[in-house]
Amino acid sequence: MPSKSLRQFKVLAQSPSFSLYDVSLKENVPSNFCSFVVSTPETRKLVTDPFVIGCSYRKALRKAAFCALGHSSILQILKKAQETKLNVLHFLRGGLSYQLLEALNDLGFENAKGSFMSSERTFVKKNSADEKHWIIQKDQYVELTLEEGSVLLIGDICASGSTLKAGLAKIAQRYSGLSWQELPSFIQEHLVTDIHPLHEKEKPKGSVRHIIYFTTGNANAELVLAEYHGFFESIFPNYSGTTIVFIEAIFHVADSSNPVFNGEIGTDLVPWKMPAAAPEYEKELQKNPLAALEQCVVYDGGSRSFNSIVYWASLRKYAEKVQASLNQGKTAFDLVFDRWDYAGKLPLAVQENLKKPVTGKEWVEKRLKAIEQCEKS
Repeated sequence: MPSKSLRQFKVLAQSPSFSLYDVSLKENVPSNFCSFVVSTPETRKLVTDPFVIGCSYRKALRKAAFCALGHSSILQILKKAQETKLNVLHFLRGGLSYQLLEALNDLGFENAKGSFMSSERTFVKKNSADEKHWIIQKDQYVELTLEEGSVLLIGDICASGSTLKAGLAKIAQRYSGLSWQELPSFIQEHLVTDIHPLHEKEKPKGSVRHIIYFTTGNANAELVLAEYHGFFESIFPNYSGTTIVFIEAIFHVADSSNPVFNGEIGTDLVPWKMPAAAPEYEKELQKNPLAALEQCVVYDGGSRSFNSIVYWASLRKYAEKVQASLNQGKTAFDLVFDRWDYAGKLPLAVQENLKKPVTGKEWVEKRLKAIEQCEKS
């Protein structure tokens, strides 16, 4: 993952209601490959309080999208395209939560189109060490029609990047005009050739002018989109660029080189050594360090947005894992520092409080009580 020193950090907008920062990489990326971080009070609460769910969760993401899309640095991309060529691609079901169509409508773009792809992750064993490798299954449903010069907007959680890889691979297969043999290997490996094959005569006409990707995610989003940036430039003569908007920060995804207590490798997003983060979010963590104890800053977006019963069960399961770790001698500080490196720089009095056995005990008790109340409501 690129370090902070390899990124610029330019303030584009900063106010109590909304901030936007240009955090684009300084090296080895073209000038039209841009990364931003957007911060709002609503999304800061979203990534620090797992009890922001359902409609409140979706409203927070919609507010962030509205603010970022309405800023001149991104709004100019939308205005250069015909309104009917704005196309929001939803990866089902988590992608629906970002409400990009609604955000566009709030900005006056009332005729943007919506497209859909089913996408469900599963994992396979990658090696003898049982390391998990995430792949996409149940991805046969595709409702996507691109016009020439479409601006494609996507919102999704990005951890491993597998959903994004699979979705872009289908776009490349449908609209590149290339045969299977001509497609690059990084595209072929994410396509299932024996399900609804596209014959040459069935390939539709259309092209992508720009991709705008919103994510609560990590730098894998940049790695995936960087590959497609060059490819789309080669096949779409009018491809103008790639824009990535991170919600609050570029998080770290737990991996085999840096696993976390009670975490899921390839899934959990945590604030460990963030290469870029909104100052407002960093201050929020410093005020409330226990927010970094959460298993993931966002958990499962699908159940958090659309199935509270499943979501409460996942929060309960994690609280029980935290209790088991405390029983084994871990402290709240151990569990926080495991996910957030800055915890080691907190004032000593704060660190000492986190190390008290009662702090972890009270966190678990408060969490279980809150879940019980939610389940009854």
